[in-house]
Amino acid sequence: MFTFVNPTIRALAETILWSSLDDDGIPLDENFSAEDINQECLNKLYSEYSRFVDKVEKDITAIFGDEWDSIDEFYDVIQPVENQAEHDFILTRNGHGCGFWDGDWMPCVSEILTEAAKGFPEIYAVPGDDGKVYLY
Repeated sequence: MFTFVNPTIRALAETILWSSLDDDGIPLDENFSAEDINQECLNKLYSEYSRFVDKVEKDITAIFGDEWDSIDEFYDVIQPVENQAEHDFILTRNGHGCGFWDGDWMPCVSEILTEAAKGFPEIYAVPGDDGKVYLY
């Protein structure tokens, strides 16, 4: 079971809530928090993000070499905003009109990140009758 000590999971969860609306057009983050997302859905989202990171790390390393200890260290160098990669992963895969390609990342890296994120299907956050939010 994930706890929200993990900043990656929290960033993914908060972004999906922030960027999703309920049936009345109200952003989900006004009525729900990361802790309200169904655990199984969080597990799946984290797994998808991990696959994304593995892919882009290989592609970026092929271009720049591997002079950093992790992809997170690389992100810190080219994109110093904490958890920006998680935020842009959700926005890009869902086609929100901003994300990896909107000018905050180095262009050659932006292309790799955008292509990889768009390889994942859109994800929808839907409140359930049980007070939990489910991701589809």
